[in-house]
Amino acid sequence: MDLDENRIDSDSFLSFTFTWETAIKIARKREKMLRELRLVSDNL
Repeated sequence: MDLDENRIDSDSFLSFTFTWETAIKIARKREKMLRELRLVSDNL
């Protein structure tokens, strides 16, 4: 919405979006690793 209303420029928006997507990817990978670790420990 801020981008549409020219409150931020496209470069700033892209920088934020890249950072946000990277953080989400890392969180998902860690969550997957924890689930897999739990499955392994449950089977021991």
